[in-house]
Amino acid sequence: MISTFIQKTNIFCLRLENRFNLLLTSAIIGVVILCFDMLYITPSFEAAYHGLQYSILSNNPFNFPNRMHYAIAFCPLLLAM
Repeated sequence: MISTFIQKTNIFCLRLENRFNLLLTSAIIGVVILCFDMLYITPSFEAAYHGLQYSILSNNPFNFPNRMHYAIAFCPLLLAM
């Protein structure tokens, strides 16, 4: 079942390359994939995962119970090396 899907996809891409050139075909496929990705991924303006810690740090950089304060403390040391 998967091999037939792969074969049909390969035949479709080869026909598309024969009709147009390789550059235009790759641009068309890239735009189609980008459109599907834009539908799948919704923009989120809230911080998540480690971005949450950085957003807390940016609001109050001298709040030392925050785990990310080492990013400020050790950054000059790393740049000096």
